Amino acid sequence: LSTQYINGPNIQTSGIDIAGDYTFEDIFLNGDLEVGFGGTHVLKYDVGAVTVEGITAGLPFSAVGFLNFQTIATPLPETKFETYANFSTDSTNTRLTARYIGEYEDQRTGLFTAPNTVTGTPVLLTQGQTIKEQLVFDSTFVWRLPAETTLSFSVDNILDS
Repeated sequence: LSTQYINGPNIQTSGIDIAGDYTFEDIFLNGDLEVGFGGTHVLKYDVGAVTVEGITAGLPFSAVGFLNFQTIATPLPETKFETYANFSTDSTNTRLTARYIGEYEDQRTGLFTAPNTVTGTPVLLTQGQTIKEQLVFDSTFVWRLPAETTLSFSVDNILDS
């Protein structure tokens, strides 16, 4: 029995990350308001070739701006950003979060078809599709009740976008 351990290809990354927050204490009803943001802009995410016992099993590629389906990389839009406002008292917490995800390409081919207007039969498209940028708002309310009980209510994608 011969076993080879493969940790994965070399990956070179670079980007710009930002984050910040500030708390305004005791502004209303003895509560605090915290506002914050965080985001990243990926400049480079280069995945090297995958080799197994000297044989190339996967070619190198740049993952930035792609879905990266069935690769070692995850979906990787160039820009992602989040900002929030959080109001809290001794017994309640209310948070509104906005999340932005930039567009990226689904580089798979052979999955997308379009109707042929002459014959009506599907025609294979030779390129992937663009996954459009998204801006989503989420909200959560938490109420701390007696007897170590907490009631929470959340609405994801408030604007259904």
